[in-house]
Amino acid sequence: MPVWLKCNTTMKKIAVLAIMAGVVVLCHACDDPEGPPDPVIEPTITKAVIDPAVTYQEMIGPEAENIGYSSKLGGNTFAVFSDPLKNKSSLAAYAYHTYNFPASALIAQTKADLNMIRDTYGNKPCIMTEYSNFTWLNTAWFIIQNLNEANAAGYIYWLMAWADSNNDSMIKLSSAGAYTLTPFYYVMKHFSKEIDKGYVRIKVLSPLMPMSGFIDPSGKKITVVAVNPNTDAVNYEFEVTGKTVKSIRAMQTDAVNSYKDTQPVGIDKYIILKPKSVTTIVLELQ
Repeated sequence: MPVWLKCNTTMKKIAVLAIMAGVVVLCHACDDPEGPPDPVIEPTITKAVIDPAVTYQEMIGPEAENIGYSSKLGGNTFAVFSDPLKNKSSLAAYAYHTYNFPASALIAQTKADLNMIRDTYGNKPCIMTEYSNFTWLNTAWFIIQNLNEANAAGYIYWLMAWADSNNDSMIKLSSAGAYTLTPFYYVMKHFSKEIDKGYVRIKVLSPLMPMSGFIDPSGKKITVVAVNPNTDAVNYEFEVTGKTVKSIRAMQTDAVNSYKDTQPVGIDKYIILKPKSVTTIVLELQ
């Protein structure tokens, strides 16, 4: 089943993937896991030096708690806080959270709210700056959904490093200082290892499988991230409109393996997208 990739010349140059992760620091200063009732907060930075020759005037905001409707606010939460900022020159990018979607939400149900950000607030880049409710597979799918439907320039998975008992973190830390990498870590690797600064998102025509694609500044390398959320494997042949694919390689994560090299199959060099898997496909062009 071929997937046709072609560059969308109308795509904004700001649509460059910048995968980041939030950092959480755990404090065990007392026996209460919630911390002392009246904690003493000591600043990490004791002295700030501001260069008078530099004008600091851009911000990222509003970082609304969700992008859904709020009866308390009388409108969409993101819109209520973003409208006053929309035409401000000091706004560098929109930031949003997606906590209106519970862990049980279907990824398809997120499309309308994400399209609202793209269609109404597309005058500036946008970044999904905090969320961590889904399984590792649905997280990968949801990242693609944010990239494609909100035209997001970045996605922050909030639980980067957490206690060893938290299976939803990217990195599990033990009290002895050991660490374990989880499937969430490899999900983020799928979106960051082969995609870097200067890459621009391109159009991927794949009606049956969630995918997002990026081309490097030289125009010689395309990276596609694909999710197969189904229980059956699918064979995909990748073609690029108007270009010749010189080589293809892929890395895949499923329930058994994490970011494992996957070889193309057959004379057509198709990639097997295993059931319940995330795959990064790298196409080198002539």
